[in-house]
Amino acid sequence: MKRLFVACVLCALSPLAASAQAQADANAQTGPTRPPIIGVIDIGRVAAESALGQQLAADIQAVQQEVANQATQKQTELDVFRQEVDSLQAELNASIATLTVDEAEARLQVIRTKEREAQAFFEDGQRQLERFEQQAQQRAAELQSAFQLAVTPLIEEVAESLGVDILLDGQATVFVAADFDISEALIARLNEAATGSDG
Repeated sequence: MKRLFVACVLCALSPLAASAQAQADANAQTGPTRPPIIGVIDIGRVAAESALGQQLAADIQAVQQEVANQATQKQTELDVFRQEVDSLQAELNASIATLTVDEAEARLQVIRTKEREAQAFFEDGQRQLERFEQQAQQRAAELQSAFQLAVTPLIEEVAESLGVDILLDGQATVFVAADFDISEALIARLNEAATGSDG
């Protein structure tokens, strides 16, 4: 009798279980029952307005300034070479009438040597500047990568805290209502993280 009762209960429950499973399958096929919450992020604004982004910009500018300073220094040194060559050439032109052939040839030889030194210095300087620029580009890429590594988990954190299901890139959108833009919240979170790391 007891077995019969259990069997009857199972028989009674089996349609309910089948119905529940069917509903779960239907939900899985149709997706969520509520519309998704969409957020938009303007990473350019985040980089421009956050303390971390501003530090990134300052670091990259410092790297670029270092390359510019190296270029200026090389150009100044090259100008000194050229001025020496021009001065020697002017002296030769002024005194050519009073010089012997050997004296004129000796001075010309000095000028040619200076010109070769200037050319070698220029070519060497160009190679050095190219190396500096490559190092600067690599350093800038490293800084940008570090920024992205710092920002990515905070983007996810802010999106989750606001209940965002789908996050879009603001640069890929034509119009965004302010309520959907989470950039300001991310900037605040980045600044909070930067303050916490300083402390």
